[in-house]
Amino acid sequence: MMYTIYAIVVFIMGKTIPGWLSIVGVSLFWGGVLLIMQGVTAEYVGRIYSEIKRRPLYFVSSAYGIDTNKPSETP
Repeated sequence: MMYTIYAIVVFIMGKTIPGWLSIVGVSLFWGGVLLIMQGVTAEYVGRIYSEIKRRPLYFVSSAYGIDTNKPSETP
């Protein structure tokens, strides 16, 4: 953010923007793109991990107060 403010101020003042400014700008842009892609990949892997565990989305026994330690009474 400070980089952008500096670039705008230098541009408004009519001075020549140094060459390193463009290199830093491109590096920051691609760094941001890489971080976004890493976040998307992490979200994808996290969802796959949750699905692989095969846990139910909710527990019926807790909703209906069923005691799972008690043996069933079916003949």
